[in-house]
Amino acid sequence: KDPFLSFFAIMTEQQTLYTEEELAAHNTPENAWLAIDGNIYDITKFAAMHPGGKKLILEYAGKDASEDFNYFHSKLVLHKYHSKLFIGRVKGAPLVEEEAVPETGFPSPTTQKYGVPYGSPTWDQGWK
Repeated sequence: KDPFLSFFAIMTEQQTLYTEEELAAHNTPENAWLAIDGNIYDITKFAAMHPGGKKLILEYAGKDASEDFNYFHSKLVLHKYHSKLFIGRVKGAPLVEEEAVPETGFPSPTTQKYGVPYGSPTWDQGWK
């Protein structure tokens, strides 16, 4: 088993559970939460530091961002920010088994939408 998944399973047993309605209520720039694989993260302060831009990440405030997050980001991003942003889990959400993080931390470019790890062009982010 992945050691992170084991640690994660222990940690989530002790965390607060929120309903999907509670998650949805945190959908403003002043109070922004999002869910990734059943985990809820408070991104209110982090949004201004998001490498893809504040506007982009706030589109997911109050929502489940799992599909897009997992498409564009390495698992290292969650490893890096989990302890700082994690506030609880979506009530009833299954535990998602984490894939092993590669030693380099970079996903294969062939799995990325634009072939750039962690990146998308600025036109795709709404910049002019």
